[in-house]
Amino acid sequence: MMRGIAWADGIENAFVHDCLDETFNSWMALFLQILQSSTSRNFTIKMNALKCLTVIFRDFLNYSRSSINMILRPAWKLLNQTLPVYTEVIGYG
Repeated sequence: MMRGIAWADGIENAFVHDCLDETFNSWMALFLQILQSSTSRNFTIKMNALKCLTVIFRDFLNYSRSSINMILRPAWKLLNQTLPVYTEVIGYG
């Protein structure tokens, strides 16, 4: 759904606002809660949340600009916590 209206970001901002304004903050709060939960739990859900956030921040540069500061620190913290484990498992078996 997000990719279907991404073309309008920066071109038809009123259309994007009409589509996303009611639920966007709720989604951002949910993604933030997922990212801040315990690192060892629900890693698949965290991975899917990061995929969704990638689409949002990649395709909605103008619309999501105000939300990036809220998500960036928890996402970076999650990366720093999981990267050593990922590197050990993938790199060293």
